[in-house]
Amino acid sequence: MSDTKGNARLHVSLSEITELLEAAMAIYNASPHDGLNGRTPLEAVEHCVRTRGTLLNWLPDSKRRTLCLMQTPKRAIVRGYLHQGQRPHINFYGVRYTNATLASTATFLGQEVHLYYNSQDLRTVRAFTASGAELGVLTAQGAWGVIAHDLKLRQEIVKLRGRKKLASAISQEFMQQFIDEKFAKAKGTRRAASSLAQTLQTLAGAPTSLSATMAATEQPRESPAQVDQSPPPTRIEPQRLSIGTGYAGAIWPM
Repeated sequence: MSDTKGNARLHVSLSEITELLEAAMAIYNASPHDGLNGRTPLEAVEHCVRTRGTLLNWLPDSKRRTLCLMQTPKRAIVRGYLHQGQRPHINFYGVRYTNATLASTATFLGQEVHLYYNSQDLRTVRAFTASGAELGVLTAQGAWGVIAHDLKLRQEIVKLRGRKKLASAISQEFMQQFIDEKFAKAKGTRRAASSLAQTLQTLAGAPTSLSATMAATEQPRESPAQVDQSPPPTRIEPQRLSIGTGYAGAIWPM
């Protein structure tokens, strides 16, 4: 916000907006609602658990990291020009993706594949054939597969490079120049400053890519010499949990 008639300026950062949003969600969860018979969302959850014996279902951590599989897939055609030395790949939002499985065979050329992705981290996508067979995780070519970025940032960069008639591949040097230009523009308008904050937040705090997630969730096989010799874990007795009615996080009613 700014004072158009003077030099005074009230600056609201992206992190402050995030905190205000969290506070608004907490207030919502602690406010009575007519649709819940005058209860707050937190009280409604407590009522279901204590009175009706409803069990709260918690999604396993490994499943939370693959929530992209619940979305509507994006469709793409496998391309490849073997006579030109271009191995099979798919084009996704202006960037080429492939992996060892796809690139090593011409079987899927011209076929449609279904892509699942995390819009907050486009370094990798997960591909399946039309019949449901999994092709695995496809990685973006070049620096696109290394630099953390979301869909909005991808589209902004692709549009910028198209305007300048540059190659689609990016580099660390280009990204540094891109950020420097955003810093210069951020001094002029609030919109530019907000865009800079969002870009820096994306580059610094993007979630783990799909390939890293799969590697983390896979349990390595241990040899007999690597078997843990530590004592068995202490048994943890179940405890009765209470659900308060204060500002205790965001629980939106379904």
